[in-house]
Amino acid sequence: MALGSTYKIVERVSIVVLGGIVVTLLFAILGKLVLNREMVVPANNDLLHEQETFLSAVHPELRWVYRLGVFLAFIGTLDGAFEVYRHTFVEIALVTQRSDLPQSHLQQLGLRRLLD
Repeated sequence: MALGSTYKIVERVSIVVLGGIVVTLLFAILGKLVLNREMVVPANNDLLHEQETFLSAVHPELRWVYRLGVFLAFIGTLDGAFEVYRHTFVEIALVTQRSDLPQSHLQQLGLRRLLD
């Protein structure tokens, strides 16, 4: 890979990261300005609705952008969880297969039951 293409990749990643930081800051500032002025404190299951409401105050169509972002965040969380679970179970299997660990130690950890 040439050095010039590496700089282009770093430049693109930097733009994406800075864009994400700017959007996050704008979202926080907008929330502070709108929710604080209206004395609204999201509670329990009302958090997403209140955030959607103050984004709709800027432009009504931002509601759909927000909903898409929430949906993708949930999907990303689920996808990441399955990746973590896969590695966790592989490591548990490797630990329980080690012969140098006493069986009582594995039973204390509750790991022996997973494979029995």
